[in-house]
Amino acid sequence: MLIANPAASGFTGAKHRRVKAILASQYDVEVLWPTDPDQATSLARAAAEHGASVVAGMGGDGVINRIATGLVGTTTALGIIPAGTTNVLARILGIENDAIRAAEYLASGPIPHPLSLIGVETDSGTNRYGTFAVGFGLDADVVDHAERVSHRKRSMGGFHYGQVAVRLFLTDFRRREQTMTVSYEGKSVRAVGLMIQLHDPYTYFGKMPLRVAQQPTPLLDVLIIEKISVRRLPSVLTKAVRGGDMSRVPNLQLASGIEEIEIDADDHCGVQGDGELFSSIRHARVQLMRDAIMACYP
Repeated sequence: MLIANPAASGFTGAKHRRVKAILASQYDVEVLWPTDPDQATSLARAAAEHGASVVAGMGGDGVINRIATGLVGTTTALGIIPAGTTNVLARILGIENDAIRAAEYLASGPIPHPLSLIGVETDSGTNRYGTFAVGFGLDADVVDHAERVSHRKRSMGGFHYGQVAVRLFLTDFRRREQTMTVSYEGKSVRAVGLMIQLHDPYTYFGKMPLRVAQQPTPLLDVLIIEKISVRRLPSVLTKAVRGGDMSRVPNLQLASGIEEIEIDADDHCGVQGDGELFSSIRHARVQLMRDAIMACYP
């Protein structure tokens, strides 16, 4: 089964037919075009329940995350056909950012490998999964502002998020108050936001990686932003791109090797997963989900 993203740029006509033909040489292929993001999750789950061996997702981070969510807890493997502006998980897994080559790889009969995810349980009792990163408060608001200009997101990808983040850091967020309590391993920290990553890199500004931790662990790495300081912003961005030690920057804390963390907000705060705003919460529990799905990669 191939769940395609109709918004993926450059994936129509001949390229679409070519990918379908390549996959059809190895699998029985049914191409489905979801009408909304939640439908991608339900289509993936339905395919797994009907015994599909692989569900291939075609698109950027958003659609892949939705499909991975639908496959949690099943034996169906996740295949990735990168298309659109970005696909961080594909880069992390070593899949070339080319739809034809990715399809040829899947058609060669790859062996699925276990892949851990980030699980988010909110106060409304719902569960949501991030393939590589989630963010609360400040980080979610950056995503919210970036997605309001959808055409720039599609054309510029991660660079658009970077521009929005810098602009907001220099204006709206420098007066932001600490409205969240972050708790882990018996510690509590007041913060304006946090970013939680499972894989390195967290995201991309063009081809440049943005790292939370210098050396990523097999567990969760959490960057806790206690306060925004404009004069520290150049140092933070430089360290993020080059992999410098974030823990040495004042008003930032880095917690590495965490399995579980809780967030309590004084008022509702936003939550984003893999660059997609998806919730507003007062309380959330974030945990590592070991071997949550099987993924096809080298």
